[in-house]
Amino acid sequence: MVALARGLMARPRLLVLDDPFLGLAKPVIARFCAVLRELTGARGVAVLAASQHVRRLLRLADRAYLLDEGRVRAAGPGRALLADPEVRTRLLELAPERPETTA
Repeated sequence: MVALARGLMARPRLLVLDDPFLGLAKPVIARFCAVLRELTGARGVAVLAASQHVRRLLRLADRAYLLDEGRVRAAGPGRALLADPEVRTRLLELAPERPETTA
């Protein structure tokens, strides 16, 4: 968090993050994600991030690129990629998303 604050002091237009969630506790990650949303929304800062926490980043990303062995295998809005059955099973190794049920 200190590194993020230090980087923001220069009022960057682009913030590059390498595995930003590494070593953070879950409550801190939630706050960090809220700060990232504010930066990209209200403040107009572009964020380029690489991480092992792909699902979390896809939920935040306006635009995402998934790399596999150095090649772009999928690109598009983050939430759309997260919902794509092929992306989920082949690249993220997740079970296909279940349809939401209404109660």
